[in-house]
Amino acid sequence: NTTEGVNFTQTVEAENEVSQNLDLRNVTFVVMISLVNPHAMFKETTVKLEGNDKYEGMGIDVIHELSLMNGFNYTFREQHKGGSGNPDNVTGKWDGMIGEVLSGRADLAIADITITQEREKDADFTMPYMNLGISILYKKPTKSPSLFSFMSPFSNDLWRALIAAYVGVSLLMYIIARISPKEWTNPYPCVDESELDALENQFSLNNSFWFV
Repeated sequence: NTTEGVNFTQTVEAENEVSQNLDLRNVTFVVMISLVNPHAMFKETTVKLEGNDKYEGMGIDVIHELSLMNGFNYTFREQHKGGSGNPDNVTGKWDGMIGEVLSGRADLAIADITITQEREKDADFTMPYMNLGISILYKKPTKSPSLFSFMSPFSNDLWRALIAAYVGVSLLMYIIARISPKEWTNPYPCVDESELDALENQFSLNNSFWFV
């Protein structure tokens, strides 16, 4: 972006080394753009902007940074018809952005232009600054449920809290049952309580955990 700058990687071939000595200072280029997000867009502002100031986007930033590096000026022009460009089957002439550049009405074009063998025969392209991978869509394979898949709805911390609450409530119920006299019962109703050695409490430790 224009704040942090653009990182360029440049590959120079032997036959093109002479072009590196060209002086581009004060040269004005007509640059074709297509209003496609994120390459070029209108700025969202309440103030009416004119000229190059009304555009923003990745392509706009690339041209701006190149102009700062090489000292040239530029004027953006929108491409409304023909898109990137296709050749006429009869005349062989190109329309769209490529046609504008080949005819000399524009000097450069920056947009989402796909580099094809047919286009490379007539037009020259820089190193691509964005690569789009074309792939085949297929259904993602489903994994077989694991042994502990039932734990998936809750996080590990929540499961720990549930286990702690389970143990705590079970122990608390066991202690209360040992203290409460109503929980001590006669296991043999036909025998008088005075003849028994001890009463029984149905809330044993195991039963407390099972009840909870």
